[in-house]
Amino acid sequence: MRCLSLVSVFVSGVLTLAASHACAQALGSKPVRIISPYAAGGTNDVIARIVGQKLAEVTGRAFIVENPATGEVLAQHGAWARVPIASITIRVCPELPPTTEQRIADHRAQTFADSVMYREALAAAAEARGWSVHWYNRESVFRDAAAVLGCEDVDAFLHAMGRSIGPPWQATHKLAAAAALAATAHPAPRPTAG
Repeated sequence: MRCLSLVSVFVSGVLTLAASHACAQALGSKPVRIISPYAAGGTNDVIARIVGQKLAEVTGRAFIVENPATGEVLAQHGAWARVPIASITIRVCPELPPTTEQRIADHRAQTFADSVMYREALAAAAEARGWSVHWYNRESVFRDAAAVLGCEDVDAFLHAMGRSIGPPWQATHKLAAAAALAATAHPAPRPTAG
């Protein structure tokens, strides 16, 4: 679960970079560094290299994948980046009961409490570093992404992106891409899960 969340954050960041025309102009022809904080040769590293290769083909700019020491904490992400990290995108968390005792007693809360607390800790660490946090709602993120692109439906765009990147291009990747696109509109306050 945590690996998937970090992959979503990673893919979201890469796709935000690729989707932002203004950012592409600001970077000029400089190579873009993709930080893959996982072991070289692992699934996440392979995905990072595939994404980097496809982005290089599409943009004509060099994308370099770096693998710092495995297992580094979020606080070190900022130190790895050659360009300061400005924001991250995280899926909205379901509401948890207010106390630990209530969380333990509530079976529904038990099933997702660790995921909620992880996302909240990730957001708090990002905010402590001065990064903005864009919270997206899974139910509206595809509409929000379509609005950023100026169309009614983002499916064709995501399908073309998936064909361009190649396998694996799964539902979680589409969700991360949509969240990255939606985040380019403007930083959003944390909405409620409802």
